[in-house]
Amino acid sequence: MPTELGQLSKLTYGFGASSNQFSSALPSELGNLDQLSYGLWQIESGFTSTVPSEIGRLVNMNSNFWLYSNQFTGALPSELGNIVSMAMSFSVNNNAFSKAIPTQVGRLVSIESGVRLDQNIFSQAIPTQLGNMVDITSALYLKDNSFTSSMPTEFGRFSKLESGISWTLTSITGNLPSQLGMLTCVTESFNVHTSYVKGENSSTLPTEIGQLTGIASRLQIYGRHLTGPIPSELGRLTALGTYFSLYGNSFSGTLPSELGNLATMSSYFYLYGNTINGPLPSELGQLSLMYKYLYLFSNNLSGTLPTEIGNLVSMVSQLNLGYNSLSGVIPTELGDVVTLKAGLKLENNKLSGSIPTELGKFTKLAKYLKLQSNSLSSTLPSELGNLASLSTFFGVNSNQLCSDVPTELAALSSSVTDWLLTTENSLGTVCGWIEDSRFPAAGSTTATAVDYYGDNIYGTLPTQFGLLTDITSFRVYSNYLSGPIPTELGNLVESEEDFWMSRNEFTGQLPTQLGKLVAMSSSISVRDNDLSGTLPSQLGRLQLATGLYLYGNKFTAVPTELGYMSEMQSEFSLYSNLLSSTVPTQLGNLVKMTYSLRLNGNPMSGSVPSELGQLTDFGSIFRLDATSVSGSMPTQLGQLVRMSSNFNLRSNSLSSVIPTELGQLSQISYGFNLRSNSFSGALPSQLGQLVQMGTYLNL
Repeated sequence: MPTELGQLSKLTYGFGASSNQFSSALPSELGNLDQLSYGLWQIESGFTSTVPSEIGRLVNMNSNFWLYSNQFTGALPSELGNIVSMAMSFSVNNNAFSKAIPTQVGRLVSIESGVRLDQNIFSQAIPTQLGNMVDITSALYLKDNSFTSSMPTEFGRFSKLESGISWTLTSITGNLPSQLGMLTCVTESFNVHTSYVKGENSSTLPTEIGQLTGIASRLQIYGRHLTGPIPSELGRLTALGTYFSLYGNSFSGTLPSELGNLATMSSYFYLYGNTINGPLPSELGQLSLMYKYLYLFSNNLSGTLPTEIGNLVSMVSQLNLGYNSLSGVIPTELGDVVTLKAGLKLENNKLSGSIPTELGKFTKLAKYLKLQSNSLSSTLPSELGNLASLSTFFGVNSNQLCSDVPTELAALSSSVTDWLLTTENSLGTVCGWIEDSRFPAAGSTTATAVDYYGDNIYGTLPTQFGLLTDITSFRVYSNYLSGPIPTELGNLVESEEDFWMSRNEFTGQLPTQLGKLVAMSSSISVRDNDLSGTLPSQLGRLQLATGLYLYGNKFTAVPTELGYMSEMQSEFSLYSNLLSSTVPTQLGNLVKMTYSLRLNGNPMSGSVPSELGQLTDFGSIFRLDATSVSGSMPTQLGQLVRMSSNFNLRSNSLSSVIPTELGQLSQISYGFNLRSNSFSGALPSQLGQLVQMGTYLNL
């Protein structure tokens, strides 16, 4: 710019040089334009170097002084404080001015619009004299500098300030002045950002900020390292609309329920990155106009998620409560926020219970569903397969989820960039199953049978086997299992093939709950253990079972209900126990029996039921020997005409005559034994009809 422009001594109304690329210094000769009264506009023109102190001679300037958006450096001339008639605005922002703001700037007390000193590299203390500019109505901007020291209490004098405050202050010490609460005319924004607070000099947020009830746009006090509780008085800022931003401080204490009074808030509720603790107030559900960015992540919030969170029915962008200590279940009401598009983030909490099926209503959700690193359990709801718009992130890993992934949900995996599901979960495992190295893969959802025959397994049988409700057979025989048989095995109601627990070391009673295995159409075997007590009558409900192996234990009584097992065919073996009851007459109802009825080796009483003669299809191994039965032998046993071997009633107390009808057992070829009884009378000649007898006839 030519120095000769300083000769325009009659210029009175405005001198502008805007939107150029001069790349030169501002001539000191411009200080000669002492008649200039309206404005100096040297903006966005590439001016460099320092501002000449001679500019301070323009003492008749009564309008705008604009030097913003150039490349000025060095100190701001203190002589500018001589332009005391300046009445509108003073803007030197967006340059590279350094050092301290001259205290003389505080003499510009006639300025009514705004002062902009932002976006420079001013340092040192903020002059208290700036507080003398009490007629400012528009804005005081100090952001993006490198100030030190405390914020002047004199800033509370800006009682006419309406538009807003924007201070980004570096290395500020001390408290925010309570006098800031006197700026009650502010109607737009209140912004204080500090990128660094010196050590122990961090401060609390004055409760008086709650007096700024006219703020309608923004309250932003972030990065200030403020400590202590968030004042409940902030709940008075009921006109606030877009920004409630206190993030990146060190606030502690509980979240005031009064913040629920900010019912006109629509976006940017930022409280993340503090140390706020305690529960999430249910009153936050009153923020029903919030449509984007409710951020409370990275605090120490605890307690349950309030059901009222489902009232945030306008929320479109992110609802982020991750990285806290929230516990309890995810409320089903959260599914009412069907407008949610950008993300739901609840990761890294202590949430438990199942994932609500109602989350499947988030059909517009496009970016994030983060539920990872909690304690969520049970199955993944198939309704999550409705999230067809999701494309960025689906995370449920590091929980306690189990069972199979629903096919509806698995179908989404190819369209989502980050699909985190199986890690640190128990997917593919029956819910509730705890891995036991003795029974590898037993809890797999694909397992149809439990089969651990002869695997040298010791210890007790886990009750969690009762969770495997889909298996069809259960075989753990020939091991060293001990302790009681879990009652939970009664839950294996789909078992129909085999239920074999024989040749172990089980003790205690046979659980009554086994009577629930009504689908069992094969055999039940608990033989050769150390079980005791009365056999449960509930076994009689297993009417489809074809075999019952209970021998080699210490059972004491045979319930009559066993006669209801009408499909019994191959083996009914209770021998070598401690049975002391009578032989139930109801066993005569087992008319499909063809093989092995064995009660031998028990201290039973009473007589041999005549009803056993109804087992007319019986062919082999009819043994009531050594049972202490007495009385006469029923003639009806002669109806067992299909007997081919092993008819044995020896070593009892049977009396009277041997029935002639036994001669009808003409097909028997091996083992006809009646010795060691108390029979009388003559041997029946009809026994001569046993013409097939080849081995072991003992009378």
